[in-house]
Amino acid sequence: MVMVNIINIFLIDRGVILKRKKVLFTVSGMILVFLILGIVVQMYAPKPVISETKNISIWKVVYDGAAISVNEDKKNFYTIPSGDHNWSGTSVDENKLIDILSKYSSKKALRNYFPYESDKIDIEIYIVENHKPKHILLGEFAIWYESADKGAYYILNAQELIDELKNIIEKDSY
Repeated sequence: MVMVNIINIFLIDRGVILKRKKVLFTVSGMILVFLILGIVVQMYAPKPVISETKNISIWKVVYDGAAISVNEDKKNFYTIPSGDHNWSGTSVDENKLIDILSKYSSKKALRNYFPYESDKIDIEIYIVENHKPKHILLGEFAIWYESADKGAYYILNAQELIDELKNIIEKDSY
């Protein structure tokens, strides 16, 4: 009789331990799934093309192969056309460009755009945002990237952005 009680106690304790392991395994699995799901959602959630409008400078704009001077206050020209592009002779207000770019969002691109053909690009914008370079390419595809090894972000509503930028470059330049 005593032996039966000892065996029953052992089996009951073993069942409780197995239930605890099963619950612990299930909870750990759920936490892992939610953690991975959160990371994926965070990576591919829309993010602004430019997130900072204060600590940003646009140092070069190229439109149809010609460099466009960007100035801050119509007095300070700090973007000098480089030798690899012709200078268009026009200037664009940096604040207007920043306002336009800040309205658009982007998502992480699954596709690799590098290397790309430069003749497929209509507008290039070189930005320094929070002391980090950012390169925006608009044309047959519309992306921005900080460095090629980090991948690119495709711009949502890209045609609207291209139309707005062309409008400001062609009509509002001085």
